[in-house]
Amino acid sequence: KEAEELVQAEVWWAPGFVPLDEEQLGALGEEEREGYLELCDAAFVELSEEQLDELLPVAGLKDKKKMAAHAAKREEYPPAHAAVLARREEQARAAAARQAAKDAVAHKLRLAYVPRDADGEACVEAVEVDGALVAGFLAEFRDTFVAWAEGHEAERTAAARALCAEREAALTAELEDRLRGHWPRRGRAEVGARAPREAE
Repeated sequence: KEAEELVQAEVWWAPGFVPLDEEQLGALGEEEREGYLELCDAAFVELSEEQLDELLPVAGLKDKKKMAAHAAKREEYPPAHAAVLARREEQARAAAARQAAKDAVAHKLRLAYVPRDADGEACVEAVEVDGALVAGFLAEFRDTFVAWAEGHEAERTAAARALCAEREAALTAELEDRLRGHWPRRGRAEVGARAPREAE
């Protein structure tokens, strides 16, 4: 305990993470242990020799107890670092294996939907296009379209203005014709009043 008081509690762990000792770790269940180890791997901070010398200096210390505590603590770093790296590599291999299994199943499913004849031979070639190739095609199409649009901007603007002027003139003439049909004609009221008398 006296040696632990002379050393920082969390040297190569993220702030707020409290590592468990062997007794506490042994009391955990299997799922709890796996969860703790995942948190442990995420909270572990890799340190260089210079950082260790800065956090746990040994040379130049006058206090022999503190020097011994720092030296003992530094000896705990290599095995802890190796254990974390081993677990990370194992997790990476497991993730790669799971992804490979998913890819294999997806490939089999794609092949299963290929039309086949009565003899079981594939009637249509199963074509697999790489995603990077499709992304390249889309990027090339985008660049070509944007360049074409920028090059024809002035032409489109002039055509739009000419069309606007043409339609404005045509619609104005049509409006005037329709309004002219509603204008009152001279003498219409008089003719309407005389017509019954002439018939009598």
